[in-house]
Amino acid sequence: MYCLHCRTSVILESFFSSELVLVLISTTWILLALFAAFGDALVGYIDEWLLVKLRTTKTGALTHSDAPGKLLLISGFFGFVSAIGSLLFSFIIGDSYLIYITEVIFVVAFVAGIIEVLWMIPYFHGLEQGGALNATPLFQTIPIFSLVFGLLFFSELPSTAHIIATAIIIAGAILLNYSPSARRIDRHTLGLMLLSSALISLGFFLFKDAATEGNFVATLFAHGLGMGMFSVLIWTCWPPYRRQFNSFMRSLNIKVLAAQVGNESLYAVSTIASQLAIVLGPSVMVVTAFNAFHPIFTLFIGLILFAFGSKEHKLELGGPLVILKTMAVILIAFGSVMIVVT
Repeated sequence: MYCLHCRTSVILESFFSSELVLVLISTTWILLALFAAFGDALVGYIDEWLLVKLRTTKTGALTHSDAPGKLLLISGFFGFVSAIGSLLFSFIIGDSYLIYITEVIFVVAFVAGIIEVLWMIPYFHGLEQGGALNATPLFQTIPIFSLVFGLLFFSELPSTAHIIATAIIIAGAILLNYSPSARRIDRHTLGLMLLSSALISLGFFLFKDAATEGNFVATLFAHGLGMGMFSVLIWTCWPPYRRQFNSFMRSLNIKVLAAQVGNESLYAVSTIASQLAIVLGPSVMVVTAFNAFHPIFTLFIGLILFAFGSKEHKLELGGPLVILKTMAVILIAFGSVMIVVT
C-alpha cells in the first residue's frame, strides 16, 4: 500500500544516513507540535474577538446570541478549501496520491473530518461563555482522553506516572475555572470544553490511522471533504445555524470577514502541522501532550493584551486572579509534560 510517510523516508535515506533521518524526523514532529500549540493559542484569542464582534443580532425587540453558528459554519466550509488544496497539490506534482487509498481508509478520514466540525459546537459555546483564557487551556485534557481511547481501543497501556499526570491536569483544569468571587466552578464551560477535547482526541486517532495506512495527502482530502459536507448538512438541517450564517453573509462585514479568513488560514496551517506531528510522532498521546505549551502561550498572550489595556483581560488577570490562573496553567503544563517524559 502506498504511504507518503514511508516514501519520504526512503528518499531521505538515499541522501543521508538512516540515523540522521531519524533525528530529523524526531526534531520535525516536535517543532510542528510546538508551532501548532502557539497557533491554536493565538486562534483562541482571535475566535474570542470574533465572538464579540458577531455576538448579537436583533430580531424585533429581542437580542440573541448567534456568533457560534456563524463561526462554526465558516470554519466547516473551509474544509472544502483544504480538500481542493490537497487535490491541486496532487495534480501539480504530477503524482496521483488520491488513488493510493482504500474505501475504508477514505471513510475513516471522512469521519475524522466530521468530528473536526462536531468538536467546534461545544468549543464555540464554551469560548463564548468562559473566554479564551478560561476555555482554551482545557484542551490540555486531550491527552487524558487520548490515554483513555488508547487503552480502550488501541492497546496503549498507561503507566502509574500517566495516571498521576492525568490527576494533575484535572486539578489544574478545575482551578482554572474556579471563580473566587462566586466561590464556584464554571461547570458549564468546563463540561463543554471536556466534550470538545474528547471529540478532538477521537478525531486525532482516526486521522493518524488513516494517514499511516494510506497517505497524508489523500487523508487530508477526505478529511476536508468530511468537514465541508457535514457543514452543508448542518446548514441544511439546523435552521438556527443556517439563519446565523445567512445573516453574516448578507451583512458581509469586510473587516470581520478578513479576520475570519486570516484566522481560518492560521488554524488550517496549525491543524496540518499538528496532523503531520501526529503522523511522524511516536504516539497520539505523546504528541498531544506537547500541547502543554498551549496554556503557557495562552497566558502569555493574555498578559500582553492586559498590558496593552484590554478591559476584558484586565478583569480576568487583575489582582490575585493572575496568581490563580498562573498556578492552574503550571499544573496543567506540568501534568502534560509528565505524560511526555514518562
